[in-house]
Amino acid sequence: MHDRLNGALDDHQHPMSNNRRIKPTFAQQAKSDSLSIIIHGNQTDKLPSSYEKYLKNYFIDKLDLVGIPIKITLSTQKNPFDWMGF
Repeated sequence: MHDRLNGALDDHQHPMSNNRRIKPTFAQQAKSDSLSIIIHGNQTDKLPSSYEKYLKNYFIDKLDLVGIPIKITLSTQKNPFDWMGF
């Protein structure tokens, strides 16, 4: 999954938010009955729905999942320094 995510990011640059690049860092398949892919990174909650749809279609195409419903879940990593009040 991680290699596929890197390919998607290379093919279509990820958007910016507040002059910072939104950085999906890795993808993994969730443990569930349906096909679900979790994409982890910073500020993924700010990814436009159009880019999320692009990622979904990229995975469908590259993993040859045509006709198989998949779900993309975005997970934003917590900043370890938030508790310090910086």
